[in-house]
Amino acid sequence: MDKLTTSNQFEDPPISRTTRMPDEVTVFIASPDPKFPKQKALHAYTMGAIRDINKKVGVRLTQANEDDAIIHVSFGTSFLNDTTDYQNYVANVTSVSGNGNEIKADGCGHISTKPVYIQIGHNMHGSEECDCWISQDTVVHEFGHALGLQNHFTGFSGEIAISYAFWDVLATLYKYPAGTDFEKIKAHRAAISRFKRLWNQVLAP
Repeated sequence: MDKLTTSNQFEDPPISRTTRMPDEVTVFIASPDPKFPKQKALHAYTMGAIRDINKKVGVRLTQANEDDAIIHVSFGTSFLNDTTDYQNYVANVTSVSGNGNEIKADGCGHISTKPVYIQIGHNMHGSEECDCWISQDTVVHEFGHALGLQNHFTGFSGEIAISYAFWDVLATLYKYPAGTDFEKIKAHRAAISRFKRLWNQVLAP
């Protein structure tokens, strides 16, 4: 619960209730640009991320056209904020396409920014092609931000993009209606098999 209450902060303190997207979220996914072959992999990671989230969390992501979608995913567009620290700015979630503005809440437990932009990867690093490390977990991580996890925590950070802690926190957030008082929430586990959890503990104790 501590991870949820410290991460899910879209209002000024004191924070007392959850903020999230609706149970059904429409997603527009930009087509990969054939001039940048790596975008094909980023598109595949996005599709895989949506499948994982739909399977493990109480939210349903469905594809929609650009005009109707709540979340817009694009490739080669990650906002750099006047830096050449490409890897640490390899993907981000913003309220304005091509910008670094944070998404906002409406004060009633809903993310009010529409649409929310998930920007993944860069096409170029100056005159060189992008060589950043991006995985499907990176894309899932950014969906986590878009769905309501504002701040990082252990298992949802620059060191570990996602872990079972991430899935459980997101599943807990979507187990309850938007605007639920934190004191009324009990931790909920994501739909991940016990075997996979135990196997993960063996690989990464």
